[in-house]
Amino acid sequence: MAAFTVRVTGLRELDAKLAALGPNLGPQALTSSLVYAAAPTVQLARSLAPYDATRKSGKHLRDQIGVTTQRPRNQAGFAGAAAGYARIVPRAPHSHLLEFGHKIVVGGRAGRLRRLVRGRNRGQVVGGGTVVGFVKARPFLGPAWNATRETVLHRFITRIGEIVSRVWRGGSGDAGQIRKAA
Repeated sequence: MAAFTVRVTGLRELDAKLAALGPNLGPQALTSSLVYAAAPTVQLARSLAPYDATRKSGKHLRDQIGVTTQRPRNQAGFAGAAAGYARIVPRAPHSHLLEFGHKIVVGGRAGRLRRLVRGRNRGQVVGGGTVVGFVKARPFLGPAWNATRETVLHRFITRIGEIVSRVWRGGSGDAGQIRKAA
């Protein structure tokens, strides 16, 4: 999948300070703020995603772009797992091919014919495919992020500020419902 990761430093420290303000803050406040902040990027990415109006079945790529709050399996034990997490991701398995372009190969994998010497498929012959063309990249997520990153940062800071000020004044500071992507 074509997913862009944004590294924000200081979230663990912010998480610790928010947790000190009350039990309703912390990871939920960070995550809901990140989801809220990502909305303009998701909206623009959906508008830039390739769309075929003649398609009769299945979901369009633009309808599968969203925000997930679930970490990838390889980051499940990440040291900063307590900090908030959100990621903009197209859920279509072919999205990276559209975002970055790809070769059109017939007759197997591209490259010379060779026999695998290690792993589960040891002895299998692979390769020998011929590249017959190239599908040009049609980026949608990268340009959306580049166009909206300042807005996303401003929305995130504003939302965290609202939550902190609500808690400071004695309100619940409830970060709202966090919807987890399936």
